Amino acid sequence: MESAGEVDAAKRDLLLALAVTDRGFKASASQQANVREKIDRLAEYSSTASIEGNWTLAWTDAPDILGLSGGPLGVVGRVGQVISADTIVNVIEYEPVKWLPLSTLALQQRVILNYTRDGNEVVLTLRGVGGRARPPFGGAKAEFGKPVDVVGPGSLPFGRFRILYNDGDLRIVRTAQGYFSVNLKEGPADETTTGAED
Repeated sequence: MESAGEVDAAKRDLLLALAVTDRGFKASASQQANVREKIDRLAEYSSTASIEGNWTLAWTDAPDILGLSGGPLGVVGRVGQVISADTIVNVIEYEPVKWLPLSTLALQQRVILNYTRDGNEVVLTLRGVGGRARPPFGGAKAEFGKPVDVVGPGSLPFGRFRILYNDGDLRIVRTAQGYFSVNLKEGPADETTTGAED
């Protein structure tokens, strides 16, 4: 049986390996391999915490995320998930480039999913898409506005992932395609951001 010290050490080693990769966007092949090795080590320890909450991406090797670009006027900001009892909202925020004077306009892309969980297996279905904006000239601390979501009457298969490790603060998953994501808990899920009001 693992000791708390062993788990803490494995978690610390993973976080140190992530720190130099900019969420995977600037990871070399050797850094990616090092992170995967640390993931394998931490995945040896069982964990069954709730996945609900507000999570921010700390690292991934998924090409659909690593290929994101904000374009000439923006950069990719926060990438994360807001998870409630049966809904996952994937969010990608785009911030303005630093040289744009005064503007703090930011946009949030949202993909709204339903999920079912059986042990560590999570199956996703697509409910809808949406977006939110943070107004320009409101200051860096300005809040995003109310979501504008388009949610359909049905749902479509979207994919699945397996939870490899989750202690309630750090969650590691592997997608059906074999890609990894490491997420850090930022706080409880906010129902105004999950599509729960729809």
